Amino acid sequence: MIRRATMDDLNILASIEQASFDPAHYPIDSDTFYELFMDPRQVILVAETAQHGVVGYLLAEMIGNKESLSIDSVAVFPEHRGNGLGRELVETALELSKNNQIRHVSLETPEADKKLQSFYSGLGFTAAGREDDFYADGSACMIMKIALMLVLMLVPVQAFAQELEPPVKIVGHEPTISLQLPVDCVPGKTCWLVHYPDADRTAGSARDFTCGPLSYDTHDGTDFGILDLVTMETGVNVKAAAGGKVLRFRDGAEDTAPSQADIQTLLSERKGCGNGVIIDHGQGWQTIYCHMKKDSIKVKDGQPVQAGDVLGQVGHSGVAEFPHLHFTAFHNGVVIDPFTGVALDQACGTGEVAPLWSPPLPYEDVSFYAAGFKTTAPDIESLKVDASSTQKIRRGESDILTFWVLIYGAALDDKIHMEIIGPDGQTYATRDFVQDKTRARHLYYVGKRFGEKMPPPGTYTGVITLSRTGPDGKVLIRTRDATVKMD
Repeated sequence: MIRRATMDDLNILASIEQASFDPAHYPIDSDTFYELFMDPRQVILVAETAQHGVVGYLLAEMIGNKESLSIDSVAVFPEHRGNGLGRELVETALELSKNNQIRHVSLETPEADKKLQSFYSGLGFTAAGREDDFYADGSACMIMKIALMLVLMLVPVQAFAQELEPPVKIVGHEPTISLQLPVDCVPGKTCWLVHYPDADRTAGSARDFTCGPLSYDTHDGTDFGILDLVTMETGVNVKAAAGGKVLRFRDGAEDTAPSQADIQTLLSERKGCGNGVIIDHGQGWQTIYCHMKKDSIKVKDGQPVQAGDVLGQVGHSGVAEFPHLHFTAFHNGVVIDPFTGVALDQACGTGEVAPLWSPPLPYEDVSFYAAGFKTTAPDIESLKVDASSTQKIRRGESDILTFWVLIYGAALDDKIHMEIIGPDGQTYATRDFVQDKTRARHLYYVGKRFGEKMPPPGTYTGVITLSRTGPDGKVLIRTRDATVKMD
């Protein structure tokens, strides 16, 4: 029988690896298999017999927006080879690819292993190139590919067909899943939509589903930001967006801002998600919840959940510059934008949309998510920790008064005006500037040094106004104020 691998198969998968590949071919251990299970793009199949259990497996990865499949390894215990299990595994992967409209499948084989190349040639693969110094011992590999649209229909593997639920497609943009807000917060007040999925498939370019700038290249999810680290430590719950079963989870990663070197290591080890949960909702739908707080996850593999059940808390683990939840929805392995209900290969602003959010979530084009006063020049690092606003300032504490604002979503050419107005109606400080580049998050402030002259007592008001002219000529204006009492 060929079926999907489960977390219970981790140890046997590692054993098959160790028995099948020498160290030069980078055999995978159980910890790495666990990381692969946390990636929804990975396809792991196992060959199981009634007498001996799991004796072989296939590992593959969906590439791009599920445009192709890369078979990374196929292995069978030596004593069970010669029974056609490897062929069944590959045929099942090809059948799965065709069912999901993947037309191109590739793999690598050792250049010196002509027998293995002949095996894959018999399945329809052809040589497409070679790569020097591919393995640890410096040997080369042959790259082999198959175009499924040119291949005769393969006999379906019935056991695998029974394991998979029938694929559900989005027809006429009708949504087939309803998603609730996955964070216990109020958008625009206690959490903010920082990044949306990238609806621009052009390399090096990014636009959200409105064709706005609130995304970055290849971003495949929605980022829900919270105020600061103090809020994270207090605890903000992450909730299941829909009912289903926990497919897998990971916990134990530290909540900390990674350096560039850390980011490269985390990505190479497939730990960019940090602590996370993947839920299988059936009919091809899955959702993933990333960057959760260490030791906060409350669910286990295989556990059934209802929409709204607490999974854990928002954290700062993995590749995360600030505490937030990264949420992604998949259908049959394809990323679906929950704000449109369609795959990201549809260009922004085109075609019909059917959002999956229920109730619909607002689009936040720009957010002044925190503002306040200080008696020093504010710095972003301290505000990352605590972005609460001071209510009172004692006269004489400092001769400096600054008004600061933290913004999500400032865009290139935005015009920003800031000012501090005193209790006597006098404007004590102003600042005007044009945004030099699009920034996901930024600190802005304006200040006044009073010198030896004491500022008058009373309430001071800080005001910020942002104006943006869209491609259609319409002008967007956003404003926020904050006050502080000086005794």
